[in-house]
Formats: sequence, C-alpha cells, structure tokens
Amino acid sequence: MTEKAEFGSAGDPTAGTDDQGFRVTDDREAARYELYLEEERVGFADYQLGEGRIHFTYIEVDPALQGRGLASMLTEAALKDAQSRGLSITARCPFIVDYLDTHPEYTTPPA
Repeated sequence: MTEKAEFGSAGDPTAGTDDQGFRVTDDREAARYELYLEEERVGFADYQLGEGRIHFTYIEVDPALQGRGLASMLTEAALKDAQSRGLSITARCPFIVDYLDTHPEYTTPPA
C-alpha cells in the first residue's frame, strides 16, 4: 500500500482540497509531492530524503496550466509540510532554488 499524506494548497494536513479544487499529496513511496485538480494529477515535485533533510530535485506542472501560479502553490505546500516535519530543506531544482532565495524562512534549520 502506498503511503500518502494529503493536504490543501496551504500545506496544512487538515486542509483537504482548496477552494479552487487543488490538493497536494505526499507520495512517500514515490518520493514526490503531487498536485491534483480534482482527480487529475497536474504537477509533481520529486525529492530525496536523508536523515533530517529533504532535497528537492525536480518540479513539473502540466503545460496547459502554466502561468497560474501552480508551481509556486505546489512548492509552498511541499516546503511547509517538510518544515512541519522538522526537515532541513535544500534543492537542486532551479525553480525551487529561486523560490527558496525569495522565501528564506524555509531555509532556516529546524529548531
């Protein structure tokens, strides 16, 4: 059975689907956060887990939906979830690297 955590776009595990029909899941078996619009997967962010850290390697959003802020929505949800789990956050993915540069609160080591 695949272990998945599901949460809304705000990264809150209790939030469910947001008001636009988007939801994010963490498919831990596949090591990726997935963005869904209703039942269709429209984006994902791959990661590698290490001891006390998460390293984001790649993000992709359906080209037909680009320009709507979905990559940022997925990134924010994934980073908030990782932070709530006490993980240090790093990235190789250029989009997430840029996001972290403008959101340094996610690069602060966990207490």
